[in-house]
Amino acid sequence: MTRFIPILLLLVAAPAQAKPTLRIAFGDEVAAWVDPISVKVTARPLFDELAGSAGYSYSLAFLRGPELQRRIEAGTIDLGFASLSDFIEVSRRSEVKPLVTGLTLGRKWFKLLLLVREGTFGSLKQLKDRTISTYRGERVQRVFLHVHLAEKGHGSPQGFFSAVQVKAKPESPVLDVLMGDADACIVSDVVLAAMSELNPRLKDKLKVLHASEPITRLPLFARKGLKTDDVRRLKEVLLKLHTSKKGKQLLLVFKKQQLAPVTDSDYDSVRRLFRRYDALTKITKNRVQPKGRRPGI
Repeated sequence: MTRFIPILLLLVAAPAQAKPTLRIAFGDEVAAWVDPISVKVTARPLFDELAGSAGYSYSLAFLRGPELQRRIEAGTIDLGFASLSDFIEVSRRSEVKPLVTGLTLGRKWFKLLLLVREGTFGSLKQLKDRTISTYRGERVQRVFLHVHLAEKGHGSPQGFFSAVQVKAKPESPVLDVLMGDADACIVSDVVLAAMSELNPRLKDKLKVLHASEPITRLPLFARKGLKTDDVRRLKEVLLKLHTSKKGKQLLLVFKKQQLAPVTDSDYDSVRRLFRRYDALTKITKNRVQPKGRRPGI
């Protein structure tokens, strides 16, 4: 029996195989509507269990857009959850794979709306030198507004409107229009639908002057180089979050009902929007001539 003791000691002394660590980063625009303390403290036990069930440990970081992009390029971040603008910029520079996005009101896309109060303004031109209210948390709203104005020959929002108000809550711009504190606003149709559930007559008081194409919600994306099996296993766990109590709690932190799969082509519409914005701002910059120099010199 003694001959088995060295073998037993080796088995006991052998270190447990370390779990691979997933390095997860959140962009700064996400932090505008998700409380980082809630994610790091309240959601940590949920992350622990869910990551463990997938066979991983993990690390979390909140990064500004340029830093997130740099670390994705360097391969020091495995998963990113960032704004649409950050995702578009990252995907221009690095090969990344969108995995899932959140569902709200049963769908993974939304439209942006330019709204006015019913019976006030009938066209975009009539809003010249008026005020507009927007939500600070999503740059895509500001890009949408800029593109619509510039393509109609009205220049930038700052030059067209007398004031551009930026609000901390997504529903605040709608309330500004209803209360007469702004003449127009930019809002997601999902936000408007949620507000209309509380007040069914709300839509009758508002008029849509312009709407975007359907835009898929911001994705959780993986860097190039993450193993295919790891990506598949992660996706399976994420898509089942809503079926467990702790998974639902985690989704609640991110204000989502459940997650849905996405592909790269789901983001073609928002890529088109940003390409139009880039082209328009490039034209504007080229029109600005240095002081004291004639055009073409």
